Amino acid sequence: YLPNIIASLKATATRGPEPKIAINVQGGSTIASGANYNFGTSFVGNTPIARVFEIRNTGDKTLNITSQNTVTGTNASEFTVTQPSFSIINPG
Repeated sequence: YLPNIIASLKATATRGPEPKIAINVQGGSTIASGANYNFGTSFVGNTPIARVFEIRNTGDKTLNITSQNTVTGTNASEFTVTQPSFSIINPG
C-alpha cells in the first residue's frame, strides 16, 4: 500500500543580467531584431553605397562578439565587411 502524498512547491524565478544588442545605421535609424537592411541600388561605375553599422549593448551584462561577421546570399562577394577591432561591448 502506497499512501497519497501531496507536496506543494513554491519557487520564485528572477531574471539575471544579460546583454542586449542594438544595431543602428549611420545616420540614426535602428534596425529591428530579425530585420533586413536594404542598401538601395547602385549601378556599375557609380559610387558604391557604404554604410556604417553601430553595435551597442543596451543590456546590463557584457556582450561578447564570438564570431566574424559575414555576408551571405546572392552576390555576397560584392560586399566587404570590416571587422570591429574589439570583441567585447560593455553594457550601457
